[in-house]
Amino acid sequence: MKTLNKSEYWLLDLVHRGSFPLHLLTHPELEIIANRDGHELSQSELLDTLYRLFQEGSLIGVRYPNDETWMDFIPTYKEVDLALRSLDKMQYQLTSKGGEEWETLSNPNWDWLIDDASANKEIIIQAKFRQVAEQYLQILPYFEGEVIYDSIKCQVLRPWQATYWKILPEGYQIYARIKDSQIKLQQDMSIKEQEFMDRIENWRIDPFKSDSQ
Repeated sequence: MKTLNKSEYWLLDLVHRGSFPLHLLTHPELEIIANRDGHELSQSELLDTLYRLFQEGSLIGVRYPNDETWMDFIPTYKEVDLALRSLDKMQYQLTSKGGEEWETLSNPNWDWLIDDASANKEIIIQAKFRQVAEQYLQILPYFEGEVIYDSIKCQVLRPWQATYWKILPEGYQIYARIKDSQIKLQQDMSIKEQEFMDRIENWRIDPFKSDSQ
């Protein structure tokens, strides 16, 4: 399997949980938008790198015709160029091959991956193990608010779609409603809660993090 360089890894890592618009890769405030250091590529280098990753099968282009459907495709060099110049609303994401390449370097521990989605004081938590999902539920007062425990519904997922490209044999899901309450201060977390947060925040590594900037 191909070994990714730092910039190639950066592009794959950016979309390990979801797609990203190509035109934002050239945005002057990319680091703020992506909440990470930049890819360190010039526009021409970025174009060539992306095109190569598309051609090698690590990445796939995505368009969303409407809220209900999406289509993926291998973009041409011109289509990638137009997208980077904001003339095409293309996004990109990993293929299964790209996911494997990302895993090889990131060494993810899927035991500690949390997938959560909240809206309108409702939250859905998914994890590989029930105890991990339940622990996450217990620290929600520091991020979302107090849980209405009578609202909790649990479900075993077989299989579990851990990410859009990764399927695990089994997972666990918790649904709950959240009270309209004051958020607790994170500095008041117990040592046990802080250790749990460290584990779920560091469920995978950045192999290039120690590189000089």
